[in-house]
This record gives sequence, C-alpha cells and structure tokens, in this order.
Amino acid sequence: MPALAAGASALLSWNRWIRPFVDGSRELQVPARVAAGERLYRDVAYYYGPAAPWVNGAAVAVFGRRFAVLELAGAAAAALLFLALFRLTRRAGSALSAGVAVTIAAAICVGAPNGGAFLFPYAFAALFASAGALAALAAFAGPVSVRGATAGAAALAFALLAKAEIGAAAAAVVGIAALRGAEAGERRRTWGAVAAAVVAAAAGYAFAFRGMALSSLASEGPLVLLSPPAEWRQVYRAISGLDDPTGAATRIATALFLDAAVLGAAWLASRGTSDATSKPRAAEAAWWILLAAAVALCATETGGRIEDQLPTMLSPAPLAAAAAAAALLFRRGRLDETGRARWLLFGFAALASVRVAGNVAYAYVTTPYAVLALPALAASAAVLVLDVLAPRLASRAAFRRAAAAALLALAAAGLVRLDRIRRARPLVPLETGAGTLRLPEPWQRASAATLGFLAGRARPGDGLACLPECGVFNFVTGLPNPLRQEQILPGHLDAAAEAAVAERIRSSGPRFLIVVDSPPPGWAAARFGRDYARAISAAIAEGYALAAAARSPEGASLLRVFERRGR
Repeated sequence: MPALAAGASALLSWNRWIRPFVDGSRELQVPARVAAGERLYRDVAYYYGPAAPWVNGAAVAVFGRRFAVLELAGAAAAALLFLALFRLTRRAGSALSAGVAVTIAAAICVGAPNGGAFLFPYAFAALFASAGALAALAAFAGPVSVRGATAGAAALAFALLAKAEIGAAAAAVVGIAALRGAEAGERRRTWGAVAAAVVAAAAGYAFAFRGMALSSLASEGPLVLLSPPAEWRQVYRAISGLDDPTGAATRIATALFLDAAVLGAAWLASRGTSDATSKPRAAEAAWWILLAAAVALCATETGGRIEDQLPTMLSPAPLAAAAAAAALLFRRGRLDETGRARWLLFGFAALASVRVAGNVAYAYVTTPYAVLALPALAASAAVLVLDVLAPRLASRAAFRRAAAAALLALAAAGLVRLDRIRRARPLVPLETGAGTLRLPEPWQRASAATLGFLAGRARPGDGLACLPECGVFNFVTGLPNPLRQEQILPGHLDAAAEAAVAERIRSSGPRFLIVVDSPPPGWAAARFGRDYARAISAAIAEGYALAAAARSPEGASLLRVFERRGR
C-alpha cells in the first residue's frame, strides 16, 4: 500500500515538483556550481548544511545537469525516510500502524504541492536531514549493537551535516532514550555513537567553513539561522501560526472535535464485536462504505470546497505527540524497548513540528515545512490510535480495523486532493536541455521566450545572473553565475552585503541579468528593486540596458533580460 500510494502521488503530480522561481532554482544551481568546482559558502552563498549540495553536486558531476538526476536523489531520500519510518513505527506500535503511517506519508508527501514534494523539495537539506534523523532513530529503537550504533552514528552525522536543527532534535531524543531505558553497555554505545556523530558533523562543518570569516557565515551562511533577519522571523511566525494565535487555537480545537467524532464513530461501528471473532459486522461494513463515500465526495467540486475549509485532521498531532512524549519522559521506572521506540518517535515528532505546531496544513494552503513534519506526525497519530488507545477498548480488534480505515481514508483523500489540484491548475510543458518543466501560463511562455533569447544571443563564456531567484536559466543553459548569491530575498542581505553585490555588478557583472518581476510567495508584496535590493537595482540601471521582456496577456511584466552596455 505505501508503494501504491507513493506511485499514485508521483503520477498525479508528474513534473510539477520543481518551482523554478521559488527555491527550486537554488536547489538546482547550488549543486551544479559545486559540481563545476566552486566551493560552497565561499563561492556560493548557502544557508543550510553542506551535505545536500555535496551529495547532489556529486550526482550532477557524474550524471550531468538533468532535472531527473536531482529528482532521483529526492526519490532515494524519500525511500530511505519511509523505510526508516516503517521500522521505527513498527517497534513503537505494530506492523498495522507502521503500514498505515507510511501510506499516509507517501500519499501526501511524495507529490505535495507548493514546494513540498519529496521528489523535489523546497530544500533537499531538510529532506536529507529528516531521512537521516529517522534512520538514526530506527537504528537506536531496538537493541543497540555495535553495528547498529555505527549505522545510527553515520545517519545522525549525515542529518546534522544536512540541517543541524533536525539532526540536533534526533540526537537529543536518542541521548535521553539511552538515559531512561538502556542497560549500561547499550547506554555507553549509544552515547558514544551520538558523540561520534557530533564530532564527525563538526569536522564536516569545519572543512566546509575553512578560511571563511564568521561575519560572512552569519550574514549569508548557516549561522544566519542563529539570528534571522526581521523579514525571516515574520515568515516563521506565519508558518508556525503565531501571527494569528487565536486562529491557530480555533483550527486545532475544531480538528480535535472532528477527530473525536471520527474515532467515536469508529468505536460505535466496532461496539459489541468481541476480539474472539474478528469477522467484520454490518456496522463495520457501513463504516467502510461511509468513508469511501466521503473520499468520493472530496473528488467533486462541492466536496472539495468543503474539505478545503476543514481544519487539517492532523492539526492536533504536534500537541498529541508532545503530550505523549512528556508522559513517557516523566513516567517512573526505565523505558522498555517499546517505550523507548515510542519516546524516540513522539519526541522527534514533537521537536520536528515545532515550526508548524499551530499551522499543520496539507491542502491547497500547504507549506513545505508542514509536509516535512508530516511523516513523523502521521506515525505518532497511528501509534496513539491503533496501539495505545485501541488496546484499552473492549472491541479492540474491530476498533483497530475501523480506525485504520479512517486513517487510510486520510491518505486516499490526499491523493484525491492532488488530482483536484492537477485539474484546477493546468500547467504547460516546457522542453529544455535539462528535461521537461511544467509551468503555468503565462510563465511557460515567458520562460520559453527568455530561453530562446539566450540561445540566440549568448556566447560561450558569457555570464548570467538571475534575480531574485531564477537560476533555472543557468542550470539549463550552462551559463555561469559570477555572483555568490542564487537567491536575494527580503532580509537575505544586510546593507554592507547589498552594497558589495551592487559594486560587483558594476565592476565585473555578467553579460546578462534576468529579473523576475513577481513577489515571491510568503513575502507579501515585496518586489525586487522596488521594496528591497534598491542599491542592486540602481547598479543594474547604471550598467545594463533592457534587451528583452516577457509580459502577461494583461501587460504585467514577468521576466526582464538586461545586457551589459558596451558588449
């Protein structure tokens, strides 16, 4: 079922995963520049750990600049994540809860919209870190042998090197698990593995940062996350739901009511069925029919509108996981093997979802941050319902069947939602030298015209910079970007860094510059050159002339191509 769900999710979102004007270009171009011999952080500004660009850069170096190369890297990371999630959830609960959790995660995450798709995520660093973290948790969930500790340490080091905060969350719950439940030998092996992972990751960062000034890493490197700019903090508040705490509380409370109603109906369907006879009764059959009808309703226009107005059913999962983790943490006595696995799952789910605790969403308004937290949240929900709640009921076998059906209906609804998004947002294929992109009109036409202009005008050795983020044109054409930056969004550059970029454009800027005249999602109406980066825009105006422009049918500017004067 997980494999079928993953395949359906991929097919329903085929070639819609890359968002070339929102994060996607960064995920294409940074590995490509590393593959070309440029050094991460020194030559290429980047805000996450080095693992993802190193891995993807190696893949591009071997297999070439193809979209499929990076999409296969995403598929491999997703497969590792789902396998690790299954192993961890099975230890924490059962094979049933593990299968249900991975089916939900595969259906929703593989092809999630708005930059959340695991086949090409908004940040490979976050996907790689999540896969590594769950692999480490799965390794430490059972008896900790020397071999298991070595594998767990390697996975944990990789997670730390990909995205430090995700790896740190996994390291913290593993260390606490050893303190609460392991015997002396296992405890030493676990803590030794965690220490080795931290040392290995620190060595990797030291190698990546060698010769770099801390001020540069704090303004345009991973250290910026220790003190993010005000613009970033506002985005984080919106993502977490803290910008509207009343609305977040209302969504969670409504979702709790709906969840309780669904579980109550599942209990009524199973009531009176003894565990001795596992045959489904008429009430259970009616329950399955009701769920199938609800999923079918989601496929209709009316049902889709209703569904999109409902709070996400997993909205309370971060709080539920945190409460379950706290109950295990403060329980007297040592944790047994099942308790340790549950602590690892619940604790990591709670920590990994802090950023979206008040705004877990995976419908039209999905965010990639919520999608990345969803696998652990789905697994926590499945274990709590099927393995913690169900055994406390008289008709536990029948209730587990009914509750599992409800959870699987969530996965089916996710696939139906992807189909609705596909039908509601028609995309047009754009054939490029790196593969096929699917873009909405008029962006497909604008991108095709821009590529046509570059094909006719550019010569080998010409440089190209794309602002604020459209490095897909570098990736497709192979034209190098002489700037360090692949993204310049609000808050990315302080005054000194912006002045440095403007001066570089004046003194040794590329032959071509492309400017995207559309505010990036999440940044309100912030337009490049007007609301921010005005010094850079002034440098472009001084040294460049408008060479081509692509507009929407309504006349709005989409893409402008500038050529350096005197060429």
